[in-house]
Amino acid sequence: MNMPYQRYFEGAQFVHFLLGTTTVALAVPIHRGLAILETRLIPLTIALLCGGAVAIASAVGIATYLSADAAIIDTFYPKSVTAPIAMGVAERISVSPTLTAVFAIVTGILGAILGSSILNLLGMKAWWQRGFAMGMHGILGAILIPIVVAYIR
Repeated sequence: MNMPYQRYFEGAQFVHFLLGTTTVALAVPIHRGLAILETRLIPLTIALLCGGAVAIASAVGIATYLSADAAIIDTFYPKSVTAPIAMGVAERISVSPTLTAVFAIVTGILGAILGSSILNLLGMKAWWQRGFAMGMHGILGAILIPIVVAYIR
């Protein structure tokens, strides 16, 4: 279907608003626990960067191995952040915001379904650890992904 992005976005504004509101709502508990996070900032940042790099490299690597089109491969770079952030990053790196949003939503659903179980298996019980592991990738992703993609291209 050949629909201009502006027209698509007019119909999707309500969903976009809700996704943005959800993203902000996730930041509130993290802000409340900032004092605890500050004492563990270095190991958490290292874990976050390594986890983010593995998430991106594995998705892009699998898509490349399966000979996916370059337009599809590039939409995997921002897929591990929240949908509103992924759409913004997609626009900055000149890939399809719509396709990126689909991959980000699917990744989010899988993360919601599997994330708690994986964290339970790892013995991660503290709320701040779980929240950091599940939520902070978005902030660094929004900043670093466009820089890394510009470097790769």
